[in-house]
Amino acid sequence: MISIYLLKYRRSPGILYLSLMQLSTAIWAFFYGLEFATTDLQLKIFWSKFSYIGIVFAPVFFYFFSVYFASKQLKLSKALKAGLIGLAVLFLVSVFTNGFHSLHWVSYAIDPANNTTIYQYGISFWLVFVFCYTLLILSIANIIPLLFDFPKRFQGQILLLVLACFFPVVG
Repeated sequence: MISIYLLKYRRSPGILYLSLMQLSTAIWAFFYGLEFATTDLQLKIFWSKFSYIGIVFAPVFFYFFSVYFASKQLKLSKALKAGLIGLAVLFLVSVFTNGFHSLHWVSYAIDPANNTTIYQYGISFWLVFVFCYTLLILSIANIIPLLFDFPKRFQGQILLLVLACFFPVVG
């Protein structure tokens, strides 16, 4: 709903990317919820694969938003955009084709006590991990200087945005 609401302001710099980030996060949470809700291992893996649509695209769109929010859009070339989206798509393909190569998940099982999936991760998972956290850290680095650049009346909002960015990193 937030994603749709933000489209009302899509002419503002970066808002389209913020809306796409919100949509990616919603996709991630929705499919993760479906993964957690089922007790069948193959169905858990099926839903987990779909959650990666949000996992790989949320940090990309957040990075794009942070660049525009920080008024650095000239540094965001079409080649950089295409490269980051291309990497996200490549990681997504790796997840959906894991049954052929086991590069993302080497193995998985259900923890019956908690109904959670226990994964043994492959190299593709760790590449996704580094990709996502690098983009998250770069996004935060784009936003932090705005605490000192914006007028006082906006600094509280920017501080909340920066603090909210640290939750995924700490978690």
